[in-house]
Amino acid sequence: MALDKRCLTLQTLADPTFLIFAARKAARYVLKHNVFSDKLAVARFMAHVESNCRTLGRSLLNGRYGPQPAAIVPAPKRVHIEEDERSTYICRLLSDTAFKDQIVFTALTSLLSESWETSWGRPDKSEYPEIVSFGNRLALNWETDHPRLSMTGSQLYREWGEDYSRFVKTTTSQYNAALEVLKNGEHLTLLCTDIANFYPRVHRRLLSDILLHKVADRPLRTFAANILQGISFSDVPVDLDSTLVGDSVRGCAHPKK
Repeated sequence: MALDKRCLTLQTLADPTFLIFAARKAARYVLKHNVFSDKLAVARFMAHVESNCRTLGRSLLNGRYGPQPAAIVPAPKRVHIEEDERSTYICRLLSDTAFKDQIVFTALTSLLSESWETSWGRPDKSEYPEIVSFGNRLALNWETDHPRLSMTGSQLYREWGEDYSRFVKTTTSQYNAALEVLKNGEHLTLLCTDIANFYPRVHRRLLSDILLHKVADRPLRTFAANILQGISFSDVPVDLDSTLVGDSVRGCAHPKK
């Protein structure tokens, strides 16, 4: 099952069957990756997924739906310290989204996926500069003339480990190839960077314009823009700018010596 552009409507987003497919994707992702999430809420919703999705769909159409504020959850992360050749754990803050909102966000992502995902390059074959990003790519079927996200499948994203491994190998091979052609007196630097506070500083209005520029249905444009620009964190006594920081880069591709 795939969608054409005529299906980019709020009516499609609110269709109970479409929401059921989104619920399957959201449940798989939450249960596999979000170890801090409310697993009981997932089980309760999925136990009556058909009736729950009908209710959710009606709330999308009648304007009564609104996402709950995302909760802030302290979560440990293992990091490798190259200087000491050891690993340790740091505590960073992550946002925990209500499962019902996860379903709506997943449905919206699925609906809009073909509008922008293919423009980032083919992650399973392409190399820079043909590919823009390896991170959090959607699980499109690239073996067709028109790559699409399966609406009936349970997978939303490609496996991060697979794409990250490819990114590291590609960086290493290109760096080593550049070393081979260096002339005497020339130097080559591999710069590894990360963006601190990336998600809190995303320009949401610009993001909305980028994602929705191909959507002609005004109700869907309005709904999606409100969602993209209106997600908020619940009230917690933390300084987001100083606490929600990006992952410190401890290492990068290791070129041959």
